[in-house]
Amino acid sequence: MYPGADEIGCTMLANIFCRCKGYKPEIYVRYSSTQGPLIKPKYEDRSLNESVKAHLTAAGAVMADNSAETELILMINSPAADQGQMAEQIPYAQRHRSYFSEIHYREFAEAMQAYLRKGKRVALGDVAVCNGGDAVLMELLKQQGLLASLTAYAGWNTSGNTLGTVIAHLIIASYGMKLGDGAERSAVLRASRTFYYGRLIEDFIYQSIVRQDMLVHDLPRLNAGYFNIGHCLEEAQRIAAAKISRCMEYYLPDAEEGRLVLSNIHFPWVRMFEIGFDLTIEPKAT
Repeated sequence: MYPGADEIGCTMLANIFCRCKGYKPEIYVRYSSTQGPLIKPKYEDRSLNESVKAHLTAAGAVMADNSAETELILMINSPAADQGQMAEQIPYAQRHRSYFSEIHYREFAEAMQAYLRKGKRVALGDVAVCNGGDAVLMELLKQQGLLASLTAYAGWNTSGNTLGTVIAHLIIASYGMKLGDGAERSAVLRASRTFYYGRLIEDFIYQSIVRQDMLVHDLPRLNAGYFNIGHCLEEAQRIAAAKISRCMEYYLPDAEEGRLVLSNIHFPWVRMFEIGFDLTIEPKAT
């Protein structure tokens, strides 16, 4: 037993995948905060590093002793404060002071670049804040041109939800990258990139930016609330689509794989907490 719930489908798929393929990947874990491995994330009952070990094991992987012995790196943007002070989607200046003194964003990004230069497959588990990605880190990665270079990303809801999702994706994507040239490899990699960009859009762009902006600037004038958008559903969906599109132009302007096309943006449970959409990648013209 370990903290988590909504990510279990990803974890079970990765576990079955590893069993069927006889694949046992080793993953090196790197934190953004010295205190990160020891912090108990909000809504959970144990230290972050213990949860990481549980998620890795359940998905079919093991934790590597050092980065030199594996090509798979899990970068964890970890919280710097325990449950009571752990940040959610609030302005950066209002976070607990440990977020300014106990997380070194630039060093974390530099380490990410170093792993990528060595040809490592790098995934980012963004659990420093709850219910969305960390906008401070993501802006830095955008400025340094790193967002298109990652293999996997997750940053949604609880720490356990994020970890199970990003670990499962890294495992399956890394296996696909080992396949020789051919239709199977191309199909796996295209599906992997679509899932990756989908997580960036849902976990970071929507949850961390668009949703927060709509709560402040749009719901009041629509006489709506976080759980009360049924009377203005179509208008809310239109606004969300427009704002997501603008954010994609800023954060994901030049996907190497092709043009990202988003459609059918909707609120599946008629509330702001979740967003639904279809994502396709249109290949670049040759």
